Amino acid sequence: MKYLNIYTYLLVLAVFMASCGNDFDLVEDGLNPQELPGYVAFNASGNNASIDPEDVGEDGGEVTFNIENPTGTLSDITVTYAFEGNAVFGTDFTVEGASASGGTLVIQHDPEDFEFRDNEDLVVSILTDNAIDGDKTLEIVLVSATNADGTLAVGRGGTDLLKRAVINISDIDCALADLEGTYDYTIAGDVGDVTGVLTVVSGGDGIWVLDDFAGGAFGEPVPYEIFTAANGDITAPEVSQVSGVAATITGVVNTCTSSLFMNVTLNCCGGEGLMWTITATPQ
Repeated sequence: MKYLNIYTYLLVLAVFMASCGNDFDLVEDGLNPQELPGYVAFNASGNNASIDPEDVGEDGGEVTFNIENPTGTLSDITVTYAFEGNAVFGTDFTVEGASASGGTLVIQHDPEDFEFRDNEDLVVSILTDNAIDGDKTLEIVLVSATNADGTLAVGRGGTDLLKRAVINISDIDCALADLEGTYDYTIAGDVGDVTGVLTVVSGGDGIWVLDDFAGGAFGEPVPYEIFTAANGDITAPEVSQVSGVAATITGVVNTCTSSLFMNVTLNCCGGEGLMWTITATPQ
């Protein structure tokens, strides 16, 4: 809704007082009305003079801010905004049509809409960077605004209020953890459904030794070596250097929790082609 400003209200009041036969002068009576300048600002709920920072993880998703022109306009408004903070455009976040320094947004005027202020959404897409680089902060700053009549102020009433919006982006990537320890595991597949306890010890140089990768299917524990890459991918030699049993093993380590997930295909021992999965979580 387009709101009458204080100048209009006081003018109506003066006319009403004059119609009652009273001499009334706004300035002489201590009132000095000034027309509120046209401006754009971030939209805040109620009468709030600021908006709370948005706290998000870097696992994708979107954050939307609304930019409004509550004073009314007779033409479209072009708003220029800038990016500040240590979040990197194209790596930690992106905004359609913007660049690393910022961008522009057009608030379209609708002459037939008398219910809502002219406004437009600014959508920030959060990116997953798969890098352990710490938490980041993005600040979006309104820099300038113009319409067909010239320049408008930015910030509520042309002040610093509602001129900035902040997004705190938390790093969700984790360093590859030390996998040595005891795990509760579940095996499902051709060797049957088995639950138990799996022990993992270090073999050095990114090698980890599982004390039994088949859940007792061989009648006794069969150790096996696996390798983990920096991104958590699991691979294994076709033949374990520990036991001589041949298998193809692939999978992944959850680098934040040290949980293991492995796909196994047996390549020896009269059981060629048997397949199962191992899901193991630290105790």
